[in-house]
Amino acid sequence: MMSGDSEVIIKVKGVNKYFSTSSGILEVLKNVNLEVRRKSFLTFIGPSGCGKSTLLSMIGGLVRPSDGEIYIENIKAEGPRPDKIAMVFQDPALLPWRTVMGNVEFGLEIRGIPKKERRDIAQKYIDLVGLSKFEDYFPTQLSGGMRQRVAIARALAVEPEILLMDEPFANLDEQSRLLLGIDLVRIWQRTGKTIVFVTHSIQEAALLSTEIALFTRRPGTIKEVVKIDTGHPRSIEDDNVVKLRKYVWDKLREEIVSR
Repeated sequence: MMSGDSEVIIKVKGVNKYFSTSSGILEVLKNVNLEVRRKSFLTFIGPSGCGKSTLLSMIGGLVRPSDGEIYIENIKAEGPRPDKIAMVFQDPALLPWRTVMGNVEFGLEIRGIPKKERRDIAQKYIDLVGLSKFEDYFPTQLSGGMRQRVAIARALAVEPEILLMDEPFANLDEQSRLLLGIDLVRIWQRTGKTIVFVTHSIQEAALLSTEIALFTRRPGTIKEVVKIDTGHPRSIEDDNVVKLRKYVWDKLREEIVSR
């Protein structure tokens, strides 16, 4: 393995995924190979149905590969790794009877963390995601963007090394999406987590990522991993961002129009 910040924390080797259906075998992923570096912000992007979310779920241990292997820090993934990995989904799935504080504390409570300690940890991450003074609010009192911030704080509160995010901003309006993306980069830089992020937004991928994994159409495989040298913060008007968006779109268009 490589050393330092470039150390490989996730390794995907020869992964295939297929499902049996009434119409026969549905091949979703084919011969996927990938290395994810520690503290990187890697985004999956590709045509709809190409297996991005399936691969993310396999990394998270929620789905098993049909063939091939996935390693987390050189240990073969056989199931969920709550000691290392937390996930954030498109639906925040907050507990409606719990306040912001109660939702963020939830994972810590399950682990048996004493009340004072878990309250302090939860407060740290509530502050980090910009929800100070909203601790006593219930999910129905929050906007969509605020609910997703709670979900991010809840995931971070258990202090994973890896944060898997499956289209977390897809249900938000464009302004909220841009603002939350900016904040996510700040949180990533502050915490030093490894983030693997699924999106359909080329702009989002160009603004947030240190690397972009481009998927082919189904059965999905990784066509190319684009390494991005441009630092953060980035603006949608930056020349490098505009060029990157065009490059990614050109590559994706090859897959979409060749159906």
